[in-house]
Amino acid sequence: FFRSLDRSIVDPALGIGWPRVHMSCDFKKPLRFEDEVEIQLRVSAKTSKSISYQFRFRVADAEAARGTLTVVCVRRNEAGEMKAASIPPEIADLIEVAPADKLTD
Repeated sequence: FFRSLDRSIVDPALGIGWPRVHMSCDFKKPLRFEDEVEIQLRVSAKTSKSISYQFRFRVADAEAARGTLTVVCVRRNEAGEMKAASIPPEIADLIEVAPADKLTD
């Protein structure tokens, strides 16, 4: 996702990280080695500190899986502990929530 915005998920200059704090997935159909899989990813919500995504895996025009993923922007304090932080404007300004009619049920 970040590469599509000409960014990297790892940017030492910003000093932030993106741990996954929630993930769920419903599997509909098995995937096999060598299957060509199309992955659709959409931003379903954005707050000042988090991004939530919806995704679908499709193979041979059939849905194989769908789910959600939430990441939180964090910085480490002096003790090395992660603490939620505001998404830097140079990243937040690039991210738009998908229109409701484009999101999965």
